[in-house]
Amino acid sequence: MKISPINALPLRAPEAGRIRLGEKTEKGWPSSIDTFRFTSSHKKALDQLAALYGGTVKPWNDKKVAAGQYELKTTATSIEIMVKEDALNMQYELWTGGGCTRRCDGEMAEVPIKGPEPTLDTVPCICRRTGQADCKMKLRMNVSLPDVDFYGMWRLETSSANAAIELPGMFDMITQLSQQGQMIRAHLNLEQRTSTVDGKKKNYVVPTLSMAATPNEILAGMAQVRPQLDAAPRETALELNPSQDVVEEGRPPEDDGIIEAVVIDDELADELESYVRNIAEAHGHNADMVVAKLWELTSEDPEKIQSFIDKDDGTRTLGWAQNGNLKWSKHS
Repeated sequence: MKISPINALPLRAPEAGRIRLGEKTEKGWPSSIDTFRFTSSHKKALDQLAALYGGTVKPWNDKKVAAGQYELKTTATSIEIMVKEDALNMQYELWTGGGCTRRCDGEMAEVPIKGPEPTLDTVPCICRRTGQADCKMKLRMNVSLPDVDFYGMWRLETSSANAAIELPGMFDMITQLSQQGQMIRAHLNLEQRTSTVDGKKKNYVVPTLSMAATPNEILAGMAQVRPQLDAAPRETALELNPSQDVVEEGRPPEDDGIIEAVVIDDELADELESYVRNIAEAHGHNADMVVAKLWELTSEDPEKIQSFIDKDDGTRTLGWAQNGNLKWSKHS
């Protein structure tokens, strides 16, 4: 067992809870919502948030989370936060049923090496080498909530392509205007967006940052958080691979062509992929090929993927059709 010197151990504040951009539907799929949702084991903190931003604190009854967790769906589209210069992290990640298998900055990737003691190796970006974008963008921001008892930091995670473009730039501007090393007051907002892909309109939400102060007030150290008007819904043209953003934040259009987006968080996406990989291997197929084909056939719609998984009931065999698609056949 490797022993690290005390002064070399990484120090960090504990995680008090999560700031979430969606909730699960009755079918179990994560759906985006237009207000903030918090989850935490600290009920008092959620009670304080409910007094500030509305909503009712209730037990978080989800079999996939630890016992003693609570959730709060607020009525707020803008919340007050405090951030530091090192609060934001963005990287590419690949998750499988066994956890995170690599992290990458687009140039160099860290991959685990099996052995008596787990270690990491640094290699050139694997997605670039293979020409296949297996990793997904992951943006994380750790913030504190100024009017809530301090139990630690609150974490926001998103895989939104729009957030990856916009939020880091605004974060850098805000931190550069502040005094170095100090906590900065800001607003975390949920903006309603509309995109048009293949002639169909899709509605979704994007987390954004703002400050209720002028640059002069910030530089003078006089910035005070003031009530802020909610941002009006606006139509935006996606600049970073429109189809990718719709896959991550939407689902195929319904008959009327206008739907609320479904946000598939990484935990659920990884769980679905893990199920599909297990099915592929159990039926003697290459898991990577099955996943790639199924994701193509379903446009990564979680309900269609789950429908595929449900067909593995012990009475069918998975195979390949002559046209190169997947097919289930009854046992002979």
